[in-house]
Amino acid sequence: MKKSKNKTNDKTKRRFKEVFVNKKSLFFLILGMFFIFSIWIWTIVSIKSNLINIGGSASADLVLQKLINEYQKQTNKKFNYSSTGSGAGARNVINQTYSIGFISKSQNDLSIPDEIRNNLYDDSTDFKKIKDNSSKQQVFNNLKK
Repeated sequence: MKKSKNKTNDKTKRRFKEVFVNKKSLFFLILGMFFIFSIWIWTIVSIKSNLINIGGSASADLVLQKLINEYQKQTNKKFNYSSTGSGAGARNVINQTYSIGFISKSQNDLSIPDEIRNNLYDDSTDFKKIKDNSSKQQVFNNLKK
């Protein structure tokens, strides 16, 4: 019985040694560890930076990218918009991944979490078309408040 345990330990040691001796395996192990470490550092840096994460409706992506770019030029604040869909955008606001979420679905749509569905704000009364630069400036001034 003692010999079989020693044989098992020797086999395990040889396999472990082969993995680290084999240069390809070692390279991919180091590459994987570097990738995980990089993501970890990036996450810490983006949380501490002045980056505002927003996301939600994919149908609003083009409009929001233009608005974000214009707002960034005027305020020097950085935004990251992710087109994850209305439901995911709402859920990510709840779990505090996003500061702002955009929904382009009916407020009764079941993909929208209850916490959001019951507290939606209808901004259609505040909507106005941007026809010239002065009204565009006024919209951005209102957003700063």
